[in-house]
Amino acid sequence: MVRFDGKTGKPDKSWPLFGQVGNVVEYAVGPDGMLYLMAGPLGHGAFIYRLDRAGKYVPFPEGSDAIPVAEALTKSPKGKYPTWHLFPGNAYNEGTLPKVLFTGMKGHSNTHEKGFGVSPTGWIVAVVEGLYEDRYARLKTTKDGKLPRVVQVWSPDGKLQPVGVAGKNDLSGYNGHGAHMDRDGSIYLVRSFTLPRGTLKLDGIADVPVRLRRWGGHGTLIKFRGLGGKFPLGEFGEGDGPAGAVKLGSGFGDNGKMKPIYASGAQWAYGGMTGHLVGTCSCPHARHDMDGYTRSWIPAQHLSSIMVIDANGNRIARLGRYGNVDDTTADIEEDRDGLRFALPKAVAASDTAMYVVDYDNRRVMKAKLGYHAEETVGLDGSASVSTPAPVATATVAPKVSATSVPAAPAATPPTAAPAPSARSPEQVCRGWWSLAMSYKRAGRKDKARDYLQKIIDEHPKNDYAARAKREIARL
Repeated sequence: MVRFDGKTGKPDKSWPLFGQVGNVVEYAVGPDGMLYLMAGPLGHGAFIYRLDRAGKYVPFPEGSDAIPVAEALTKSPKGKYPTWHLFPGNAYNEGTLPKVLFTGMKGHSNTHEKGFGVSPTGWIVAVVEGLYEDRYARLKTTKDGKLPRVVQVWSPDGKLQPVGVAGKNDLSGYNGHGAHMDRDGSIYLVRSFTLPRGTLKLDGIADVPVRLRRWGGHGTLIKFRGLGGKFPLGEFGEGDGPAGAVKLGSGFGDNGKMKPIYASGAQWAYGGMTGHLVGTCSCPHARHDMDGYTRSWIPAQHLSSIMVIDANGNRIARLGRYGNVDDTTADIEEDRDGLRFALPKAVAASDTAMYVVDYDNRRVMKAKLGYHAEETVGLDGSASVSTPAPVATATVAPKVSATSVPAAPAATPPTAAPAPSARSPEQVCRGWWSLAMSYKRAGRKDKARDYLQKIIDEHPKNDYAARAKREIARL
């Protein structure tokens, strides 16, 4: 692992464990500021432990379910995978790890990016695959619940809970990449090759249906409502399920077909995830994030953008559009949009900043977040509203100005989007250009040409027209 200074973007080589910790599958930062690590050789996330800010091991409290590393290793297939003997020395170079939380995972090479998170109240959520038989009993599942993938939950004091989200069989069992829990105990899961029932199109792309590998694989973010510390929160199953269950479709979308499944206990499903292939694929899957206001930040690879979703599943912002590292400063300042991504793969966000892994541009971009409106509430209940200048500055070269993010709204039921206001020719061309680039990446060159030609035909004097002509020649 390495650590970077978020203010300067430079490697923080003063960190004692800089470049030293190996075999880390996933990590999360807890509300206590500690680093929670999910680790194991060959991408098998069998162990969970934590370090303080200085990189020193911090044990879980007495009475937790943490077990000695030696005991955990006896449960691991040392004969099958010769690198098991390197753990824990290759996972923590400052000495021996006395105890770890054992996930019960037998081991499978594609488990390296299933999902791991620590809630604002310290609960640990991990998605694992291929468990030992005794682990199913500890999770208090039924015979029907013996699935290759399960969501496990530990309390802040390290005690294993019953399974977080159950399933009826392999097809309806959890299959995705990404897991978070909010302060109310709700669990947010990404399920790959799944969309809300009745749709075959992703949020933001209205006329191109999903397919097996289009946009890196499609998926849906699903919220399971918290039950005050009781588990499971719900389950996946085939068919329509009980009353109130969220209805979904599962499959590749071939010939317009998806198998009907349901998610009971779920509150909503957002069908706008990309970069999520099948559970048996070892590809680097996309990663979303959740901030302290329970807003989900989603790398929308099909739009070269970041989508922001509130706690009720409403999209409240879209940030950025297609662009490259060689976009000129003059071009960016003229368009006044700032954020440009070729292929956003992962995102992390707080209330003040956003970091995006722009995969194809080989960079991490930081943007300072601003708000259209802010409300300050005094201790006496008085309130004042201000409207600061919209926008912030991204700290990568070339220097760009980030589009502003709406303030987090109060929780409201989903509502229809308002009618769009009249847009300038520049904005129209920019939107068509972004759509053309999305279609190009999806392999739909015909649709990309259509939008590029619209720019040329309807706004021939705009600068985008010249760019569109060059792009058509390349296509």
